[in-house]
Amino acid sequence: MKDSSVPAWRVSGAMYLLLTAFLGRLPQAMGALALVSFIRDGGGSYNLAGIATATFILGGALGQPFWGRVVDRRGPRAAVCLISISGGIGLCCVAFFGVEHGMLLVGATTVAGLATPPLESCLRSTWPLLMNPGRQLNQAFSLDVAAQQFLFVLAPMINAVTLSVIGPSNNILLMAALTTTGSIAFSMSPVMRRVAAGHATQAAVSPLSYPVLRRIIGTQFLFGLPVGALPVLVNTFGELKESAILPGVLLGINGVGGFLGTIWMSRWKFERPITVTLRWTIISFGASFVLLVSVQVSEIYYAVAVFLAGIGFPMALAQIFHLIERSVPREVLNEANAWAVSGVGTGIAMGTWGCGLALGVAGPVAGSVMTVLSCACLTWASLIIVPRSMNDTGFTRTNSSHIRG
Repeated sequence: MKDSSVPAWRVSGAMYLLLTAFLGRLPQAMGALALVSFIRDGGGSYNLAGIATATFILGGALGQPFWGRVVDRRGPRAAVCLISISGGIGLCCVAFFGVEHGMLLVGATTVAGLATPPLESCLRSTWPLLMNPGRQLNQAFSLDVAAQQFLFVLAPMINAVTLSVIGPSNNILLMAALTTTGSIAFSMSPVMRRVAAGHATQAAVSPLSYPVLRRIIGTQFLFGLPVGALPVLVNTFGELKESAILPGVLLGINGVGGFLGTIWMSRWKFERPITVTLRWTIISFGASFVLLVSVQVSEIYYAVAVFLAGIGFPMALAQIFHLIERSVPREVLNEANAWAVSGVGTGIAMGTWGCGLALGVAGPVAGSVMTVLSCACLTWASLIIVPRSMNDTGFTRTNSSHIRG
């Protein structure tokens, strides 16, 4: 057993995993704005941009449970390497086909999405093995969410710079290089070698047999809708303001809000049950998203609105990490996390597609109103299915194995 008094970031191998996973996941955070900019710059329609971006995100969401089960059965090393190479090739094909070959472009974004490396679920499933329960594990989950939120701060800034310096097409190629390099480095970690050595060749019963996970997947889907719509909304706002750099800046501000939400969550003492605090987080997030209802406002108002809209999402994620870890057996934790990732990823994809469709049909002003109000209402609708108590889980964790060394 490791010393629980040691901070999570000082545990051997923790920061290497966090940093390499950050690098490998960076293209996922860049993807929505990068693809929309790539297609619009090439003369493609909002509808094509929405479909291509949605298939990229949806492909990643659908692929994660399958890859999660592969990792649970075979270990992460070879799987992550091969998936990342395939995803990099898919992104290269996106840049090669361009908007002139719309169907091939959508096919390439689908392949690139399906071949998204399962870094997110691998990392979250490794923390309970690497850390002691309680304070140390909570710090690890908070670090994970903080890194994810910093992705959404840094990625738009990178997009803003690279779109201006190397252009939309080379920006897609940069994403391919980042996902492959970061994922392979992650899989080569000594910690991942020890995780692979401890994996069983057969996974237990499907995690979907646990009611709480089914509820979480549905909650994550509805919670992802506004997150998916946001990049298209801010891109529309930037076009109306005739500014190419504004969307990236606004998404960065949204990420800063999320980062502050993460810091707040890391100090959370969980005096109330997670299922209770999660419900209040959902209510607050939906209310903050309503502030984006109009695109006919000043840049300062919109910047404040996207900042406030960024706070709730990472807080919900951190609570859901804890809920999943306490709700399913260790043997299927990776697949369970992958299903949760799939749920929110599918919601994000549908939010992106729906927003693009609404803007194409109703125009930028009315389409934005329709999108924001619909997403907020559907987010609040998740209160119907979110677990009401830990008694809904059907599973109680009695102990936790740790990786030694």
